[in-house]
Amino acid sequence: MRKIAVLTSGGDAPGMNAAIRAVVRRGIFKGLDVYGVLNGYDGLMSGNFIKMNLGSVGDIIGSGARNLVNLDILILLLYKRCVIGMEKDNLFKWKHYQPDIILLMVRWYLRYNLSFRDLVEMMEERGLFIAHTTIMRWVHQYGPELDKRIRRYLKQTNDSWRVDETYIKVKGQWMYLYRAVDSDGNTIDFFLSKTRDAKSAKRFLKNALAFSYVARPRVITVDKNPAYPVAIQQLKNEKKMPEGIQIRQVKYLNNIVEQEHRFIKRRVLPMLGFKSFDTATSILSGVEAMHMIKKEQIDLRDQSVQNQKEFIHQLFGLTS
Repeated sequence: MRKIAVLTSGGDAPGMNAAIRAVVRRGIFKGLDVYGVLNGYDGLMSGNFIKMNLGSVGDIIGSGARNLVNLDILILLLYKRCVIGMEKDNLFKWKHYQPDIILLMVRWYLRYNLSFRDLVEMMEERGLFIAHTTIMRWVHQYGPELDKRIRRYLKQTNDSWRVDETYIKVKGQWMYLYRAVDSDGNTIDFFLSKTRDAKSAKRFLKNALAFSYVARPRVITVDKNPAYPVAIQQLKNEKKMPEGIQIRQVKYLNNIVEQEHRFIKRRVLPMLGFKSFDTATSILSGVEAMHMIKKEQIDLRDQSVQNQKEFIHQLFGLTS
């Protein structure tokens, strides 16, 4: 049985507790024990309690604090935010294999030139029999999650951007992977697009500027693609980008980002193309995330492979 302890900064706690228990008795939730509304943090127990601070009761259910209809809404809200939210955070729930095995498969696939069937054979040597489709689903699920979780830990980039795009084949069609690095080679952001125009370039640059670890550009080096000056000017007009930015369309200055493309192309080549746009987006986000970790963009005392592995485990809530 899962228990929920609801915190509030005010309200008639005893009356609310009685009313909530009355609603529970009416069968709103079967097998769910709601421990009502507690004033402050006193007497809280740890363990299987979910702790949330939702403000005052009046802020949530209005003046009808003792109205059972409103309490129905309150408990439903708590159920969605506490129970369902917690289950979403537990990314390994209902998985047949241990989380460290799952992350091992995902890390190896995203980092090295291995196929899903290569990983199946490697696991069979260790006595584990995993279908290649299972590993594929893990990569699709945890690759984008890895990219999302490492963003807050990335080191600050500098203000000299190198922007370019490369080609990725998706379902037999060439798509465009926009990528940006700083003058030190640190990845700023990436974006897969079906088109190569000013609209896509603008969206890519706008997304990159939204991250806290990204420094506002002083100079942006691009190739001869005419879409970039148009996109940058539109962002200036919208006050999303500083007016004094210098645009350099010098091909040889973009050698840094051109060299960066090689890693992505080398990793993607054994995949023989992607079967869908969503698949390409999820796998590429994981590949880029692992590449950022490899380039030591995470601020770790010791940048050994072992420490990088432990860092990824901590991101997903695994303890060593």
